[in-house]
Amino acid sequence: QLQAVPRASRAAAGMAAALGGGASESAVLSDKVSKLLRVRKTVAKMLHKRGYDVLDEDLELDAAGFLRKFGASPDMSALEMTVGRKGKGSDDRMMVFFPEGDLSVAVAKKYAARLPDTARRGII
Repeated sequence: QLQAVPRASRAAAGMAAALGGGASESAVLSDKVSKLLRVRKTVAKMLHKRGYDVLDEDLELDAAGFLRKFGASPDMSALEMTVGRKGKGSDDRMMVFFPEGDLSVAVAKKYAARLPDTARRGII
């Protein structure tokens, strides 16, 4: 006998199966960590589409991989990425930063000062 399962329940069941347990995604990832995963994955896809060389592991990152790589309460500096343009020299690089708190001019200047000479662009 077939039973209709709501889409959200199917997604949670699929996530639980991928993580190797019976818990739903919300039980595994907090709201903040879930948002960080989505933001990091979206930025990686955006950079890839714009011709930057992004690691496959960043493009295919799932909840289990995120937890393995960054933990349940990730340090924002660990989430940072540095990417270069495909086929270009190392002087065309971009850095992606994840600030701890609110963004201000002072915070933006702090991240701009961290850009090496080889990275002329950044995303905060």
